[in-house]
Amino acid sequence: MEQERFGITEESAGAETYNEMRLMVMMEGSKVSIALRQKEQDGGWQIVDGKRNEVVGKLTPETEENLKKVISSVQDLFAKK
Repeated sequence: MEQERFGITEESAGAETYNEMRLMVMMEGSKVSIALRQKEQDGGWQIVDGKRNEVVGKLTPETEENLKKVISSVQDLFAKK
């Protein structure tokens, strides 16, 4: 079912994507699938409608800073394994 909502990650992200995060967000009682995509290592993050695979906006610089911290924490976690 999750694969239905998000599709196959490798297909949707594309070769030009550097980082991507998939989320399910509750909005007015319904789950909405979105993706956060970064095209280049130090590039900005796009907000992508997971159903239509269309860019609907971008993250603010301050939100991107918080996302960098999340990514760093995850990288540290997997580096320890």
